[in-house]
Amino acid sequence: MKTRKLIYMLLLAISIAYTFILVFFRIAVLNYLVPLLLFIIFFSTTGLVYVYKNSKRLFLFSKIFLLMGITGLIIAGTILVMHIPFDLNIVSSISFFVVLIACVCIIAIKNKSDVFVLIACGICVIGFIFKVFRFPGGGILMVLGFGGGAILSTLLIHEKIIEYESHVNRKLNFFKNFVLVTLILCNLATLFRFQHLPGGYIMEITSLMLVIITILCIVFLLPNSNFVEWTKQHKLMFYRSLLIPIIFFASLFSLSYVFPETFLWLFTESKIDEVFYMLPYTIPQ
Repeated sequence: MKTRKLIYMLLLAISIAYTFILVFFRIAVLNYLVPLLLFIIFFSTTGLVYVYKNSKRLFLFSKIFLLMGITGLIIAGTILVMHIPFDLNIVSSISFFVVLIACVCIIAIKNKSDVFVLIACGICVIGFIFKVFRFPGGGILMVLGFGGGAILSTLLIHEKIIEYESHVNRKLNFFKNFVLVTLILCNLATLFRFQHLPGGYIMEITSLMLVIITILCIVFLLPNSNFVEWTKQHKLMFYRSLLIPIIFFASLFSLSYVFPETFLWLFTESKIDEVFYMLPYTIPQ
């Protein structure tokens, strides 16, 4: 346990140092390593949360930080509405980050990660609807949905299926982690693509190949895994955190690559105007 704590803390310290280098020196080449940086931050932070999730102090501090973060967001919103001259970027960013960490801690303590994965998918769908009808707030909803989905999938990596491991069925545990890494990459790829961030296209191609491999693995491995004898908890975890999100991203990628014109027409900010063409005409003298 101590070794795991040290590893998580070391990874988190390296990622924070890399973030400072990226922000202050602004090296363009390092921008393509941002997805890897996000994964390391998610993995180390959720690992530390999972290690301390049985601590009563963590639950108490999580509720306190959640209240503080919500208070900060309310204050920032009040300042924005009243048009008070004040820089809201720092206050809103810190408050949002505090609320996010507190929510992740509470979800891990309550063991509700798989339920909130479905909620994140629902938020993504609502964000897509807002994008299609050009309603304000669609980008924020998509950031919350895909960012939250990536964090929750990372949190589920640390959970072990004890019953399967006692029967030396490590293949299913490995398969679970493989699918979760695929979902993390899918969430980040979609988020980066819609926010026009560097590295989104490469991640999307990689995640598309991983989704295809995952679907093939489900088709060929699930019948031989004694699915009927699984407990209700494991079946719900499989449906909520693995199968439904994979179907969601498979449908999204299918729409993107099979019907690219429809995809661009739905989700681009400005629709393509028809080109007007007229034959040359000479005014008679």
